[in-house]
Amino acid sequence: MLRNISKIIFVFSVLFIVLTIILKPFQLMGLTDQGYWINFFYNIVNNGEPVTSLNNRHNFLEHSLLIVIAPLAYIKSPIALSYALYYLTYLSWFLTFYLLYLGQFEIKKVFKSFLLFFCSTTILLHYGLNYNGWNSIYIAPAILLTSYYFSFIRSEYTKSIVIYLPLLLLKIQFWLIFPFFLSSIYLHSKNKKYLIYAVLSILTFYLYINVRPNIFGESTTGILLDTAYSHIISYDLNIFFETFLRNIPLKLSLISAFFVQFIFLINFKAIKRNDALIALLLILPIFSYCILSSRTVMSYWTHEHYALPVLPVIFLIFLKYGILSRIRITLFVIVNLILILGILSLKEPWQYKYYQDETQLNNNIMTLMTTSYNDHILADDRTGLYFTNNQVNFLKYIEDRNREPKYVVLNLRYIYYINNIQRHRSKEASSSFEFINDYVKNLNDYGILYLNYPFVVYEKNLKSDLEINLNMLNNWDQKILSDNRY
Repeated sequence: MLRNISKIIFVFSVLFIVLTIILKPFQLMGLTDQGYWINFFYNIVNNGEPVTSLNNRHNFLEHSLLIVIAPLAYIKSPIALSYALYYLTYLSWFLTFYLLYLGQFEIKKVFKSFLLFFCSTTILLHYGLNYNGWNSIYIAPAILLTSYYFSFIRSEYTKSIVIYLPLLLLKIQFWLIFPFFLSSIYLHSKNKKYLIYAVLSILTFYLYINVRPNIFGESTTGILLDTAYSHIISYDLNIFFETFLRNIPLKLSLISAFFVQFIFLINFKAIKRNDALIALLLILPIFSYCILSSRTVMSYWTHEHYALPVLPVIFLIFLKYGILSRIRITLFVIVNLILILGILSLKEPWQYKYYQDETQLNNNIMTLMTTSYNDHILADDRTGLYFTNNQVNFLKYIEDRNREPKYVVLNLRYIYYINNIQRHRSKEASSSFEFINDYVKNLNDYGILYLNYPFVVYEKNLKSDLEINLNMLNNWDQKILSDNRY
């Protein structure tokens, strides 16, 4: 068995390295979620603050399951740690699915499975373009699939529930899925005790929600819940329907697009009614918390992490009703190419790495900076990952006087892109000079440590002769316009 697994891992690893080399020029690992979790690990191994620096609220205990893999943060390079997390993530998904579906090692089948695995829009874009970066939910699909396998294929319900339980220590959404999972077991087993367990899990979740603030304080999850679902708890039907119906056709289209890529790999005619009901029940809570959210981004199932708990359901259906042929695989690949082109046509700014000058960051800027782990650094969304071994934060937190940064790193090429190219922005251009003039109003006793296109780096309590001027930054803007592929 171990030899079988080691062979699968070896072939997967070789293919993964080749894929990474091919994709690396296009990858963009950003601060939005990537640096958030990377910094979480560094805080643990460095005995740092009990909260991540991203918002000064995120408690270790809130995602305590992650402490198990926190020792990975002894990898000192944030970029290397990021790739290690991705490798282990996709290895867990692939290995779990391959062993449950095919079992024995066959190099042709491993190769074919790998190609199909990364042809999926959802998986390829999560890794290939790193839309949100590695997130705690990434370790869930392998656990969920194993749990579902023991329930709905092996009928070993107790073992299945025990496998699921650690997910309750990972993210609050798995508490929401849990009663639906137990109800699905009832549909499969016809044993009423699982309905009782489902009700008890709801009551336990209710108690957990009430004691949660006392354990975690003002957590990020609590704030996001309030932001995304305040229209529900407002008890105002007008506000609820106005928010819910806003962009509802777009939300439904985006969610539906997720399933299109898989329709050619499943024999729908063979699916039994009870299995279809179980699948719908497992997907229902995920669909509900996405469609009810005021944040449209939660409906981007083809390339956002919110839909990852749906993947194990798809894998489960494929385990039972999968069907492969040359024409079906061809259609699967074509549909995914169409989906990828459609997503790229959105021209969101996090899709490209070309505005990031890694050589300059690593060789010129970081060598000038003298930092300890507890020093705070502010950086834009995507440059921030390179500083997650310190207390990195968003640029907007310059107004937080309790956490004044030692350094502020501005990547004007990215900032100009965000201010002028991102969708839903005004067509009136905002210059880099205007941005700098406005931003430095919050920089008291800071001097320019480094000045070279496209970076401006400020250091606290530094006396510097370096200055910016209108002509210089206008020339930078022209260079940005000629460099960026809009």
